[in-house]
Amino acid sequence: HSDIVNFFNCLSEKHNWDRLSLGDIVRVQQNDLNTDIKAILSAITIDFEQSSISVTITNGKRVQSDFEKIVKTVYRTNKISTELNKRKIEWDKVTENFNIRNDRISVQPASPAIASDGTAITHKVNDNGSVDITIQWDYVDSDEDKYNIDGFEIYLHGSDDNEEYTFGSVQACENLQNVKYDRRTATFTGLPSNMYYTIGVQAYRRVDADIDINQILLSDIVKSSHPSENPYLPSPSVEVKGSLNGKVNGLYTISTEAKPEDPETGTIWINPKNNKQELFNGEEWIVSSAGSADSLNGFTASTTTSPNSIPVRNESGIISGSIDGNAELLGGRAASDYALAENIPVPPKFAKGTYTGDGTPSKQFPLAFTPDLVKITPISTEDTQLVIESQLGGYAYQVTSTGLSLIGGDLSYGAIGTNLFTTGSDSNCRGNKLNVKYIWEAYQQN
Repeated sequence: HSDIVNFFNCLSEKHNWDRLSLGDIVRVQQNDLNTDIKAILSAITIDFEQSSISVTITNGKRVQSDFEKIVKTVYRTNKISTELNKRKIEWDKVTENFNIRNDRISVQPASPAIASDGTAITHKVNDNGSVDITIQWDYVDSDEDKYNIDGFEIYLHGSDDNEEYTFGSVQACENLQNVKYDRRTATFTGLPSNMYYTIGVQAYRRVDADIDINQILLSDIVKSSHPSENPYLPSPSVEVKGSLNGKVNGLYTISTEAKPEDPETGTIWINPKNNKQELFNGEEWIVSSAGSADSLNGFTASTTTSPNSIPVRNESGIISGSIDGNAELLGGRAASDYALAENIPVPPKFAKGTYTGDGTPSKQFPLAFTPDLVKITPISTEDTQLVIESQLGGYAYQVTSTGLSLIGGDLSYGAIGTNLFTTGSDSNCRGNKLNVKYIWEAYQQN
């Protein structure tokens, strides 16, 4: 609670009479009492007899000096930075300062270079179906500050989706590996072979705290630009080598030389000696693959394709009955029921088209077959129809007193060749006169 000057009695303050309202923020300053606060005006009492005003203020707040504002700003920035440091990568744990002599270099490291021809990433398949993926990169060996580094960070992200990944999107799903500055390869071991992998390489330099608050300078993360390596799929399926014992697709699979003595229903036994495969149905073993077996599901081997038999196989499981020609039947029919390919008549071939003459002699027109007969008919009275049936020349129609007849018989009337026909060879340009449209037909009779 405080009293203030009744400025409503001062004509000189008339312009301020409408500026005092409940809820306004007022400043109370008293140097003798070292008081300087801001507060909200919560009540106003005007004594008209005494010509005085008393006010009630609440929620007082000390006014900050410019210096105090700067100090608070710095504190707030440091607090935000501290919270950010909790979420970022702990570089002091995932990197090594291999070269303390470069800790004063403030230049950002240059980025590594990765080949774009699809040879940067390779993999090796392990017996258990996993793969070891190796990436290679290049880096300039120079005394320049930007190439003076401590090592490389190699990032790996695996996904079931064939999509390019941006590092930093999901840091919890990224694997990180650190190698020394003189290394140009890195390998991630024991990875599933049927996943898509995005791999990135980044150069780094550990520096003093006054150079960088994180005590590390990083280059950009570089990835392969080849489509088959961004992302990289080692194999669409998992291949396991060696003996297989376990459950596959809900069935127990055992590969041993001795048949299991007390198998469960649904157990599949594979004999590695002859590749014979049998299924236990709960009561007995049933052969489910031929291999070198004498029968398949109760059907015996035979050199024929008669019902209830299987083709003969050797010890490696290769069918020989149909391959070596010893089979008596093919598709249930004897050899005499089949015709040889050369005895089967081939249907005649025919082709047609149009073209506009360009006025050149002996123009060639390619075909998909060698014709026996070619007809060239002009859509104009400037030329006559050609009939060509020989490599020695063709003919043209002429009108005589007795009717139509053919003249020619040389190359000036066109010719046929291997998979083509040609127009007339002399200056008359029969079959190819300038700007005359023609319809051609080609026949091959077998």
